[in-house]
Amino acid sequence: MVVDLRDRAPSSTAVSDNDVHVRTPSRSDIRGIGQLYFTAYEPGLVGESVEEAIADIEASWNGDYGEFWEEGSVVPTSGMTGWLPFTDLT
Repeated sequence: MVVDLRDRAPSSTAVSDNDVHVRTPSRSDIRGIGQLYFTAYEPGLVGESVEEAIADIEASWNGDYGEFWEEGSVVPTSGMTGWLPFTDLT
């Protein structure tokens, strides 16, 4: 089954009910996304190091696992209580 979500892509200023501001990611976000990816899982699940996790995100971006659709992804920029805004990681 194929689901086309292109008409549901978030805008760069999307705001949820909780005032969490998000934007679509760009290639310059790979390092920050990799850092979040690594810290989101138990040690060893996404690699043995942050650098391995970053390399995995870069592989995703390069299409190694299929087309990476930037418009279908978001990164937080503010409003996540208890979390560091994504922009502070880079």
